[in-house]
Amino acid sequence: MERVAGELLDSTKTPLIRNQRYGVKMSIYQGLNKNILKDILLSSHSSLLSDLIASKANLIFNHSELLDLFDDERMSDHVRIRIERCIRKNCKSIIIDVVKKIMKRVKVDEVISMIGHIPSGSQSTEVILSLLNELNVTTINNGPLVRKHPEVAAAFIKQDLDKTMQSDSFGLLWNLLVETLTTHDFLITQLSKVRPDLAFSIINHYFIQYAYKENLSLVNVQKYLFVKDKNFFNVFLNNCLTPKSKDLNILLTGLFKICSLNDVAAIVLKKIEVLNYSVSNESQTFISSFEMDRIKTMKKMDIVFEKVFSKLDKEKVIDWIYKNYQNDTEPPSFLKALPYEISCGVVSKMYEEKKKEGFKSPEEETQYFVYLNKVEDEESFYKFKGKCSNSNPTIRKRILKDLFLCSLLSGKRIQETFEFVARRLENDVEVIPNFIADIFAGYNSIKNRVFIQYQKEESFREAFKALFENTSKKTDSIWYHNRTINDLFAILAYNEVLLKDLLQWTFGLSKLKGWEVLRQYDLILKPNTHKVVVDVCSDIVKTEVSVKGNLDIVESLLMLINRPEKHQHIKDLLEKVFTEWKDSFIKSGSRNLEEVLRVYLKSLDKSVVTEKVKKLIEYDASFLSSPVIQRHLLSRLSTVECDFIFKYLDNKVLSMTDLRNLSEFKTGTILSRPNAVITFLPTAIQQLRLQEYASSEITSRLLNTYKQLLIKCGRCEAPNIVDGGNRCWSGIMFCKSIIKLMRNILIESEEMNSFIQFLDNEFLSKIEIGEEEEEEEEEEEEEEVEQNETDKIIFNVDDLSVRCLASLVRIYSQNPIEHLNYVLEKINAENCLYYFSSIGRIAMFYKSEQFVKDYTQILIQKFDAIKEKTQQLPDNFSLSVQKLLISRLMNYVDYLDFDNIPSIIADCLNHLWNTKPHKDVQVVILRTTLKLIEYDVSGKSLKKLDSILNGAVTHEYKDIVTTIANAFRSKNVQVMRDLFMLRLKTLEHSDPNIQTEAWTIISTLTTYSLFLKQVYSKDFNPVAIFRKYISDAVLTFNLKQGDTIADVAVKVLIKEIIDSDEDDEPCKVLVENIFTPLLTEEKYKELDEVTYNAEKAWDKPVKNRLINIAKTLSSEFASNFETISDKKKEYVQRKLIQPLVELIKLHVKDRVPYTCLVVAVKTVWTSSQSIVENCIKTSALFFDDLKEPLKSVLLFKLATNLQIILLNAKSTEDLIEAASVVLKNEDKSHSIEEEIVASGIIKRLELTDQTKPLLLLARKKDNDLIQLISN
Repeated sequence: MERVAGELLDSTKTPLIRNQRYGVKMSIYQGLNKNILKDILLSSHSSLLSDLIASKANLIFNHSELLDLFDDERMSDHVRIRIERCIRKNCKSIIIDVVKKIMKRVKVDEVISMIGHIPSGSQSTEVILSLLNELNVTTINNGPLVRKHPEVAAAFIKQDLDKTMQSDSFGLLWNLLVETLTTHDFLITQLSKVRPDLAFSIINHYFIQYAYKENLSLVNVQKYLFVKDKNFFNVFLNNCLTPKSKDLNILLTGLFKICSLNDVAAIVLKKIEVLNYSVSNESQTFISSFEMDRIKTMKKMDIVFEKVFSKLDKEKVIDWIYKNYQNDTEPPSFLKALPYEISCGVVSKMYEEKKKEGFKSPEEETQYFVYLNKVEDEESFYKFKGKCSNSNPTIRKRILKDLFLCSLLSGKRIQETFEFVARRLENDVEVIPNFIADIFAGYNSIKNRVFIQYQKEESFREAFKALFENTSKKTDSIWYHNRTINDLFAILAYNEVLLKDLLQWTFGLSKLKGWEVLRQYDLILKPNTHKVVVDVCSDIVKTEVSVKGNLDIVESLLMLINRPEKHQHIKDLLEKVFTEWKDSFIKSGSRNLEEVLRVYLKSLDKSVVTEKVKKLIEYDASFLSSPVIQRHLLSRLSTVECDFIFKYLDNKVLSMTDLRNLSEFKTGTILSRPNAVITFLPTAIQQLRLQEYASSEITSRLLNTYKQLLIKCGRCEAPNIVDGGNRCWSGIMFCKSIIKLMRNILIESEEMNSFIQFLDNEFLSKIEIGEEEEEEEEEEEEEEVEQNETDKIIFNVDDLSVRCLASLVRIYSQNPIEHLNYVLEKINAENCLYYFSSIGRIAMFYKSEQFVKDYTQILIQKFDAIKEKTQQLPDNFSLSVQKLLISRLMNYVDYLDFDNIPSIIADCLNHLWNTKPHKDVQVVILRTTLKLIEYDVSGKSLKKLDSILNGAVTHEYKDIVTTIANAFRSKNVQVMRDLFMLRLKTLEHSDPNIQTEAWTIISTLTTYSLFLKQVYSKDFNPVAIFRKYISDAVLTFNLKQGDTIADVAVKVLIKEIIDSDEDDEPCKVLVENIFTPLLTEEKYKELDEVTYNAEKAWDKPVKNRLINIAKTLSSEFASNFETISDKKKEYVQRKLIQPLVELIKLHVKDRVPYTCLVVAVKTVWTSSQSIVENCIKTSALFFDDLKEPLKSVLLFKLATNLQIILLNAKSTEDLIEAASVVLKNEDKSHSIEEEIVASGIIKRLELTDQTKPLLLLARKKDNDLIQLISN
């Protein structure tokens, strides 16, 4: 046996790979020829044989020998990956040893993937964590690792968070923690699904408890809070729902999945307590979340409401909701979800207010009637019905809908209302289709209420049926009728009695296609319920299949149950379909044959499947069009005789005549279609892996058939090829599927070479233009005639994707390495994406290091070849090709050992940069360089590539400079610091536009909290280094740049003040280094008065810059007011605002633009008392030291330009109340100056019932300024 196996393995004696495969299998299972198998595995002789040996490597080699394979220089990446796959499956005990072998030789992601399959054990967590730390990874995106080792994932996140907690956070600890968690988004999200207890313990310990202790908002981590854990409810209720986190968005639908209804009710109550019945965006967001779009959640919400509102003052709740939505022009849709008592109370208030203004049309009024129970007493019901008699069909429909909903929500006169609506619609053909569509479209609360009521009361069911029957008879547009019955079917799926009743009623409707109610795409019935449905449908199934030949209803029934082939009632049904009724659906050519046939064959005993398949084909050869049949005939497990298969696989497609001769049944629809043909579909048999077992005869017959089709399809003469669904294939689609199949199954070099030759010579050949067309071309201008010869030919195949697929078939040969030069020779701007992808496949059959060496040498040679040339670039090395070829190197930068592959790439990049290629190519070189630096742990790359980096900083091309300005990532901390210092040079670029862009980029990245966390130390503070650039930028005036750079610089400084702890330096820079010189130094006064003026389009640049800084400072503090602690506000007021105010009072006459500074840090815009004290009074006092008339002039200017100080004022009610207190001045505690400011506030607001009296009061004041402002 060993001799036979050896001869089969010897390619000189057994040239065919198919036969060699027998020798490989024999040797593997008999334990023979280990060395020969090893040579075949590691050689480039046959990828098919290598794959087979690799998949069984555990049977051939012992553990030590398996590990030694990784040291063999001949091992390609393709083989290595397959051996790793075999080890993960069969030799888990040596995975740790394998990881240690490959750690510095392969990409980090591949190592992590291998680590994820280490078997669990007592010390596996520590071992895996140690390996991950050795890899120096910052985050993990590997699903298997989280699923198999959730403890490792949790420990990995914790260690990173611990580092953050222990680091010098320079006042940004919370931001750093949030950023750290965000980098582990994949891990924590997956962990929440696999081990929610571990995920929640992390969130609770590092975020919830910290935020609760420091009084911080949890809104930035809210997506991670809702985890199904036993501790969630208590922690969330007590530590998350705090006044500081009132902006936390609670999704009630999510809570239902992780909490009991009692817990949800408790959370809702606590949320309302935290919101304190406020009028705010947070309140509106929370209230609107009450609306549910599914019946199950609506029912749960009803129970929650019952528990919640029983413990609350309902009048207070009604008033709260009303105040938040009083300005809406119609009742909010979420009111339909609330208890009727609450929604009625809210709408009553809205209705009374709207009634004062008057209603413009009847439907504008009836939309309020919906919630006001206008159907209970006879008079209101009569009035409501009377409004339905409107000449406008749109208004009639709206009012009928309102009446319908009013009855449903109130639970009154439901049947009577249904009967009235049905009578109104009886002859109203204008309203019928739109009425049904409006009520039952999509998932809405109206339809849900109808369905809930349908399940409760029989009388309602009868009314519902009557309405549907009457409306369906009067319209041809019944799509929504069908859709609604479908939805109702899904709701009743677990109530056999009601479901049976619904089906029987639906099948009796004349207009509706009754059985279409079975079309459900996401509903699975229980077996007993499904049997009831099948029994009810038995008569209609028989009619549809045996009379009409329609299999749609059978397919719909199969979709309603899991694994239909396992249930006896399905087996009985399908047996009838394929024995008693098959003539009918064959005649009709049913489009749903494929799925029904698949289930039928799976339902049969394996011993009879082959016989059934043969009988079906012999009865009607059109069954051959089914992919299910085709796969069965050619399957590895098939017992069908070859002679039988060859009747239908006869080196050609089967024509109409062929099918007739092969069929017992002579009238199938497929036979009567013009030019219809059948063949084995490439997409159907692609998944069979024919290359592993198909005989050369089968391969040859498929190849001969497909060659004929390729020629026709390529010339857009595609025959009418039909599959089991009676679907016709386009020529292009068929060409692609043929090529993809054949490139895989042609494993013999002779077969593949023959196919390649056919494709090159016949399929991809070029056709010359005819003589007449050439004569016409000769008459054109001479320069057009002298164009490239390729203008005179056309391709046999027009589609580029098909041409590329065909020409690249060769890279799927048994040794793809041979074709690298071909790909690089044929690549061009038109096909570069296809050919570039093929390089990736070829590279897999190299050892990575060898590929990079060979590939970089080719790149260097190609760039050197064009270095001195001035003529046009060759087609295979155009700019787009150059960029793609260089970008290929990015796939090889992620290696732990820099001295290996990354070092080769660095040398290549330096060489390419020095050839001075096109600037767009230089961008790609730079990006590859930065990618290499990012993954380099050693830090050697920065020094080796410094010439590229230094050239990029001062480059004249904007994209190159912005690319280097964006670079800050590296696995080496010192490299990140050096990169930061290098990037700062771009801030001094000679081109103003590039300099501006660089400022925008670097200012953002410098304050990026994760960057600061990684590079900050006592000796290196990037923010402090950047401050000098900020001062210089703000004190520099350049007409071309305007204020852009200064604005960016100031925002960085302000962000630092807001985010950091009480660091005096940022405030000092703003006061002493910026404001003081700009206000006091003569050179800046000269800029305003002499150097720049209105004629030069930049009038008073210094003054305007100071005002912009004040506005920016004020608006930033106002917008972040709620997130800034009281302690920080007091600090900013003392260290920044007060010194600035003193400076302004000392050096500025027109203080009005700076008034925003005195109100920004103190004013709580949702408190009228704070507005009085910290906005109105403080603004007035800002001018207190001035003398008249300047004081009055500036106060008037302020009062007529109040947008300066009303920074974050959203609540008009609080503004009105504050202004009212000052203007009424009942305790005589407010000055005239304050009344001036208050009158300006009232004048600025919209004229309403609340502001009118206050405006009149202001006009009566004994002060000329106040009267002037208020008039």
